[in-house]
Amino acid sequence: MELIYSMRRKPLKCEPPHFESVTDHDVVRPICTISTCNIIAFSSPTELDDTEGDTWGGHVYVCDLDTPWDSHKVTSTVHPISALEWDIEGKQLLVATTVGDVSVYTQKDYLLNEWTCEYSASFPGEHIIRATFFHNGRRLVMVDKKPDAPITERIQVLRSTPTLKGFGGVPCEGALILTATGLVGTLTPDGTSAHVTTDCLRPTRDHITSASIAHKNGSIVIAALSRAGGAAGRWCVRCASATVASAPAPALALKPLPTIYLPQQPVSVTWCGREDADSLLVAGSTLAMWKLTERAHQVHKLFAKGPLQGSTTPGGGPKPASDCFNTLAWQKTAAWGVEGGADAVGACSARLASAPHAVLATPHALHLLARDTHHYAWQQTAAWGVEGGADAVGACSARLASAPHAVLATPHALHLLARDTHHYLCSRAVVSAGAGAVEAASTPPKKTKYGPNAAPSGGACAIVSCVEMSALGGAVLAVDTHAQLHLYKLPQPWQDIPTPMAVQHATNLLEYALVAGYDSLDVLLACTGANKHNILELIYERLTESFQRQPPAFQQYYFHSWLKMRIAICRVIPTAQSSASWLTCLQSVQAAWAAAALALRPDDKPDAAPLQALLDDHDKTLLAIESKPEILPESLWLQPLRLALQRALDIGLTALLALAHQHQHQIHPHHYELWLDAGAVSVLRKLCRVARAAGRGAARAADALARPLARLATAPQPKQDLVDECIVLSTQWTGARVWESLPRCSVAAPHGKIWPLYLEYGVEPEALRYNPEPPAYAQCETTPSITMDAIRYMYLGGGSRPARWRQCARCGSRALAAAHPNKHPLQGAYDGRFLSACRCGGKWTLFSNI
Repeated sequence: MELIYSMRRKPLKCEPPHFESVTDHDVVRPICTISTCNIIAFSSPTELDDTEGDTWGGHVYVCDLDTPWDSHKVTSTVHPISALEWDIEGKQLLVATTVGDVSVYTQKDYLLNEWTCEYSASFPGEHIIRATFFHNGRRLVMVDKKPDAPITERIQVLRSTPTLKGFGGVPCEGALILTATGLVGTLTPDGTSAHVTTDCLRPTRDHITSASIAHKNGSIVIAALSRAGGAAGRWCVRCASATVASAPAPALALKPLPTIYLPQQPVSVTWCGREDADSLLVAGSTLAMWKLTERAHQVHKLFAKGPLQGSTTPGGGPKPASDCFNTLAWQKTAAWGVEGGADAVGACSARLASAPHAVLATPHALHLLARDTHHYAWQQTAAWGVEGGADAVGACSARLASAPHAVLATPHALHLLARDTHHYLCSRAVVSAGAGAVEAASTPPKKTKYGPNAAPSGGACAIVSCVEMSALGGAVLAVDTHAQLHLYKLPQPWQDIPTPMAVQHATNLLEYALVAGYDSLDVLLACTGANKHNILELIYERLTESFQRQPPAFQQYYFHSWLKMRIAICRVIPTAQSSASWLTCLQSVQAAWAAAALALRPDDKPDAAPLQALLDDHDKTLLAIESKPEILPESLWLQPLRLALQRALDIGLTALLALAHQHQHQIHPHHYELWLDAGAVSVLRKLCRVARAAGRGAARAADALARPLARLATAPQPKQDLVDECIVLSTQWTGARVWESLPRCSVAAPHGKIWPLYLEYGVEPEALRYNPEPPAYAQCETTPSITMDAIRYMYLGGGSRPARWRQCARCGSRALAAAHPNKHPLQGAYDGRFLSACRCGGKWTLFSNI
């Protein structure tokens, strides 16, 4: 485990002293969560740039995992934020406060720094402690099969019952909340407001200190920790199953489940998984696991359920005793003591049932528990003695099965432990303020002073208040009481396993992300850094080989997602920036051909008949069209695609120059080259024919590229005369060269900086800026730069200061703001492919100089 980066903020002049105590459950501290798109959402008691303490309340910020310094405010509330939750697709964010206000936000125009409230509801006087979105009925299950088995057999898509069904059985949107008094409420969108239904766990209200929510078979199971019988009663965990009916209006129904009575005061409960959960973790002075089982009671046959022998009931006959009087009961399967006499205050398990991990947190320790691989029981992988007997602060775990290692978190340190040997692997300090060297921040972290409650010299004032693990289990995020983020990477899966096993494990995670639609940045970060071996290149080769063995239908459906993943892997490898550029060029060529194929349809276009032959995949048809270019008439209806076609021609020229350059200097192709891809060359040949039909100066360039591209497609190995022809082409045609590996400033960029990185909110670290140098064949006076629109292939305008533009932080692409009026349908269809996200899958951020 290794610290990737730690955020800093300007210190506050005053802060309530109870923020440093973890025993007061009524204190609302900063919380955090990570979406499946690796977007961080966290809360802060004040604005991040506030030093005077004038903005006390609740503030919600979001940021990309790759650029945490660029944080954007979602909303601000008068009262503290008590619950944050992403939906399963990472598009909606639920924000709840301590006074019962619930709002669901989504991105406005798909921009990360602009959010709008879709619907909201209010539960006056209720302190909301937990919330979750309705399940959409789609589950992915990883099946234990051989690595060479098809992905469709190893990763199966299950259609379970959604929480709320609409017309035709389609899933409906909505959320469920739980308050500190035992009130359960649902909210479903109804315009800008929400339809609210409520019910109570018990007829009498309880004071709930902790709760957990999970999905199971179309219903929602709730576990709430409270004290039975008032202040002098016993602590217990009350459980219930909630179902939401759809007709005629959403209605909530609660079904009680057995209650767990505890001998000592616990502090946290959590379900083992967020889907199909049946086990519960209860954390306190000890950590115990309870499993909900079905028991059959042996009773006399006269009291047995079912018809008796000789009765007049149809189908008479006694039933076996095992089928009689089956009841649900909780069974304690395991228990572990926390070393050092500390009391835990938080525990969490994996979001998916297939992930055999649970985490127990103390203020000074975080314990990761792994299920035994041979028995259905949980075992404690490791424990860390807490100095001073501190209490726990929070915990989390991955949604997928990952390495059975242990993570121990304290307010000032995290510790990694091995499962089998129980030995310490490494320890990393969580420097919250006033310590640690700064590697990449523009300004060093300052020593915090908090009035009369100031920390001693050299001490840290903030403690860890919440921890969360990414969806694929590649990184652990912690937030302290000053709303400062700390990101740690987890080894994939262990540090001392053979390289082939590590490559196979990481490839399995990437394949799951490919099918599920998850972002894989956390896994890539876990495979980089100061490892004893860098396995990214091996992962790239293994992923490419595995995908090419899949059935054609699978390859066609997931081709673009696979292409984005290959680009992401190459973008973090220092020696693969050229391959990242060529893969991005392939993505642009495929997008241009998709728009051109749409334009070649014969709807109300009689002159499109000669061009329809390009839609045929046979090479003989393409050769016939190339031999008689005069048969293609000039088509004005292709003019809206002239910029996309011009980019395709420039990409074709750059590919031919790369071919000549590598043969002249005898350079062995590394990773991916466009001119070696027969499919990409075929698409370029078709686009040359379409560009010739579009006219306006593109006909000459298309004719110049047609012959060398045709020869390249027919020859398995380029001959010397083809190389000479490419060299002559570069002197005759002074077109633009395309280089898509753009300058960027991000944590994952291969800038060579040593982790950990100490960063500051609102300050872009110049030390992390990475500008890959284009090769000689891609350099010319008209090479596209960052001042060009990466989507529309046009200049942004305004010189180096355009008025408004969108920018992707991960790949450095820029684009003009989305234009809605006066757009041709073909141009709108082309731009719509990259409207919700950038070409690399990153989120757009709007910048303005107005």
